[in-house]
Amino acid sequence: MIRATIGTLTFALVIGAGAASAQSAPPATLAFAPDSRIWVEGTSTVKSFKCAARTIDAKIQAAPEGTDAPLATLVRDATVGFETAALDCGNSTMNDHMRKALKLQDSPRIEFTLEGYELVGATATLRGKLLLAGKTNAITFPATITEDNGVIRVKAAKAINMKEWGIKPPSLMLGTMKVNELATLNFDVTLKR
Repeated sequence: MIRATIGTLTFALVIGAGAASAQSAPPATLAFAPDSRIWVEGTSTVKSFKCAARTIDAKIQAAPEGTDAPLATLVRDATVGFETAALDCGNSTMNDHMRKALKLQDSPRIEFTLEGYELVGATATLRGKLLLAGKTNAITFPATITEDNGVIRVKAAKAINMKEWGIKPPSLMLGTMKVNELATLNFDVTLKR
């Protein structure tokens, strides 16, 4: 707990100290590697399913001192998302039901906005907002963040209740096939300094 507090204080000091230097040098922008993945896993009364985003877009800004910042304070702002239509379950019928449940017509994007994070060793907590089916809720992801030769890997998974985002889990075949309201949102993304 002491390490987390020190990391949080360091993060606050870096942001405060960097305000003046940010005026002279813009922060670095980081990008996801092409092998980065985001997917959703869930179950129904018939079978389990996995739906993966075919494309991901991210806007990630490094701290004011740029890519030389320690990993615990490297990221200043981040928004990660994808088009709802880019979520693919590997089955066209399932895709149709999933996109309808996610209110594709009214909410074409799924997006996570990072508001802060704490890192102790490789264990992290990511705090932010998740936009899903047109509704934004606060969310906290437990994660691991590791670095090897300047390549940073972030892995996170969080069980979410669809109903908290106003999503009605699909029910088909006169109710004999029902999707469980709990699903797990997974991130396995890499970026380079």
